[in-house]
Amino acid sequence: LLAATSLIFPLYQNAPSLKLRYTFCGMMTLAFAGVTLQRSWDWRGPMSLALTEAYYHPRSPNATYQLGQLYANLIIVEHKKGILPMARDALLQSLALPNSTVIPGTALVMTESQIGHPITPGLFKRMENVLQTEHISPPDTAGLSSLVDCYTHRHCSVSAKKLEELFKAAFANRYLPDMPGKAADLHVIYGNLLAGEQPRRLEDARKQMLTAAALVPQESQYRINVVIIDLAMENATLAQQDLAAVRKLNEFGLLDGQIRDLATQLAALKADQQTKKSKLQ
Repeated sequence: LLAATSLIFPLYQNAPSLKLRYTFCGMMTLAFAGVTLQRSWDWRGPMSLALTEAYYHPRSPNATYQLGQLYANLIIVEHKKGILPMARDALLQSLALPNSTVIPGTALVMTESQIGHPITPGLFKRMENVLQTEHISPPDTAGLSSLVDCYTHRHCSVSAKKLEELFKAAFANRYLPDMPGKAADLHVIYGNLLAGEQPRRLEDARKQMLTAAALVPQESQYRINVVIIDLAMENATLAQQDLAAVRKLNEFGLLDGQIRDLATQLAALKADQQTKKSKLQ
């Protein structure tokens, strides 16, 4: 507005069309003020902003998801179960859009589970389709991780089989071989699911952690995850072996604290097993 005004304003007071120029500048000022007023009205609150963005950008996965997530928060936090249909419509719309992620489906599963509502029929199939056809992104791994946590803490009433089907679809993604980091993350999250099932499938979980470590061998956390599973299995031999592999990745002592904690747990496991062995003798 300042640039346009500087171009059309006269350098002297007797210039022709002076009133017209003043009128034009005034109209521009009013137009800009009107747009600013409208925008500030849209931004008056999170819900009004989400509604506006979803209305003007119905093909945006993020805009429709943000609206659905706000509805979901109201359902969970303020117990407004009556708006579940609106949350479901927005989240399903986001899930169906090109370049979407599994996050909208995850949000809907967790919302419906936590209020004791049946899971929307066909929802898991839609999520499987997204995981198999779209590029795996950080929101996808974050969504799967949240869903696994919800399941393992018994907050979500979903079956392990349904969740395993999601991972099966993700591992079948044709883009995944070119993304070893994302693939490793998926194996870790899947391993967490297996470790949290009842009964716990710790040996299968360890295989997933080993696969992740093999995919990105320079990443220490993947190897640390293997040691954690070893300790959960109460297998001191494997834990000692895998802890040695972690020590090899300890450049500049950055892993000293984690190695010390794992070594302490390993020592406690050995001491406990020795005590039990002594009692049997």
